[in-house]
Amino acid sequence: MVRTIVRENAYYDSVTLMLISREIKKLDGVEEVLVGMGTDLNLDLVKMLDMFVPELEQVTPNDLFIAARVDEAKVTMEDLAASFEEQLNRKREAMRGTTSRRHSAPPSTTCRAPIWCRSRFPAGTRRRKRKTPCSRDSMSCSFPTT
Repeated sequence: MVRTIVRENAYYDSVTLMLISREIKKLDGVEEVLVGMGTDLNLDLVKMLDMFVPELEQVTPNDLFIAARVDEAKVTMEDLAASFEEQLNRKREAMRGTTSRRHSAPPSTTCRAPIWCRSRFPAGTRRRKRKTPCSRDSMSCSFPTT
């Protein structure tokens, strides 16, 4: 039986929703599932999967929906909603972990020694200098440090 959940004005990026769809589909009793925003493309996909129901007619591109064909003896829509929230929380926690490391305080000593960055430019083209954390002892470095 096809069931849906609609959350109005709840935006999530499409990559996150595709990954969550894949995880929800692994649940026992879920035959097919699509988690997405109410864009024309996603609604066309729901129609192609033969899971379009009247509740989806009013969905806008700003609305999140979960459309699933499930065996109700094994799984309920409440289980799917709980799984969605769990997966979403995992993604949020993963993002918090990467952003806290990425935006950590810069090293206290930065070496101004010329280090040529060749990784972005092919041979024979313009090269640029970049600041790098000083791996040398600041007392032995002949370049001024900040």
